[in-house]
Amino acid sequence: MALATTLSVADFYDQFRVQDVQFVQGFQQQRSATGGGETRYADRAPSLWKAEITTIPMLNAEAEGIMALINSRAGGLKTVLMYNSRLPYPASDPTGSWLSSGSNLPVGAESFDYDFVSDLYNIEGRSVAEADVVSCNRATIALASDVAGNLVSFGENVPRITNRGLLIEPARTNLCIRSCDFDNAVVWVGSVIVRTPNAALAPDGTMTADLFAYPSGAAAYTTYQLVDVAELTQYTWSYFVKLGTKLNNRYAIYNHTASSFIVSETIAAGANASTWTRVAVTFTTPAGCTQIRVYPDRHVANVSGADGNTIYLWGAQIEAGAVATSPIVTAGAAVTRAADVITLALPPGTHDLSLDYLSGPQAVAGRSGAYVVPNAAASTLEGVTAVKTSPAPASPAGPALGTITDRLHVAFTGFPAGYVIPLGTYFSIIFDTSRYYLGQFAEARTANPITGTVAMTEIWPPLPASIAGTPDITIIKPPAKFRIEPGSAYPAKEGGLHSTIKFSAEQTYSR
Repeated sequence: MALATTLSVADFYDQFRVQDVQFVQGFQQQRSATGGGETRYADRAPSLWKAEITTIPMLNAEAEGIMALINSRAGGLKTVLMYNSRLPYPASDPTGSWLSSGSNLPVGAESFDYDFVSDLYNIEGRSVAEADVVSCNRATIALASDVAGNLVSFGENVPRITNRGLLIEPARTNLCIRSCDFDNAVVWVGSVIVRTPNAALAPDGTMTADLFAYPSGAAAYTTYQLVDVAELTQYTWSYFVKLGTKLNNRYAIYNHTASSFIVSETIAAGANASTWTRVAVTFTTPAGCTQIRVYPDRHVANVSGADGNTIYLWGAQIEAGAVATSPIVTAGAAVTRAADVITLALPPGTHDLSLDYLSGPQAVAGRSGAYVVPNAAASTLEGVTAVKTSPAPASPAGPALGTITDRLHVAFTGFPAGYVIPLGTYFSIIFDTSRYYLGQFAEARTANPITGTVAMTEIWPPLPASIAGTPDITIIKPPAKFRIEPGSAYPAKEGGLHSTIKFSAEQTYSR
């Protein structure tokens, strides 16, 4: 059988053990100097690798066999494939098992920990960004409260993460119009009281809370909004209140259709003059009821407080359902807040999840890929942890070249999720059918913890101009094509029975 013109790594370089190797760049540059004393360099040809190889001592007969292989290269006429045996694998993956198996995490270990309360995210022991692990589809802005009770506004498609956790809610419609405009006497019908708009900071930090001041006299004063509803339907009425000088806050819900109370006048528990309190009451409309009155405050002189006492109101809300969800601010019409569709990105493999809700834990077994968190009921997710139950199969394609920004800056795809690529890691690319490029990472990189992509990084030497598209790369024993320098190979005796072989080689881009 005839030997190949280019001997493979298995047929040549892996036939002997290397004691010492030096891979250095052979710069093809011209030097010049100016009359002003400046030194300048210019490339005349591509920068290629030069190698100096010394084998370990071997039996003389074995050494003669290796010399025969070297001599079969006809001096510099034929070629061999070699890699830098000082660094045959990335330093982070010294046996190549991480790359071949797709993960360096054993089954049964904790695979990730997403802590929404602390805003910390960890995959297989590595810190990652929030954007890498959680995404939200919600076509409306929305509010969420933090631990201190402050309402925080979130834009469309932004997950509502505060120091309470991740708020997830179904769609809800606020049927109360002018929910913060209690000074609008057309919508908020009532007795003659002084209503001052935008008199105080509201729970959402805006100057939109309204002030009620009750006049002198023994009469009772009320304010209500008339709302269309469906009969035999469960609703929740809610609003925010803070006492001024008034002794208490009194609410009520009235069946306007049948002229009777559904919820009689009730003193709101917890209302105080120091902080905002959200009052919420759930009720079911009676048969035949199509309109109700919702009262955010009712005042009786000498019972609710002395004449002229004050109270602050904000954020009235009537919504179908058994709980008060996050406030939905309305103007001249009812407003619907879209549902939170929360997707958690999971690292490769299959995992048993533990979802830690504010209301208690929930276990979900055997999940892989992306997990959409249920949103049928309002909930606050404090965190998610997982145990790996089965590994992910290694990518059949393996690592490949990604976007080429320029010949020195490229991206990569197809690495195992979270794969660590230390500075100096070698990689090779076959191009033009039988040419070999051998380069190094000039920057340390870590593959994306979910997708395995590697962001643009600087490499050296520059990619040849004919490398294009997304060719596969070799990261384990990455070879280049070399010509052994004629006359450089010779055996040196190590005692009577053993010899070492030394030779020099130069990389070539020849076919």
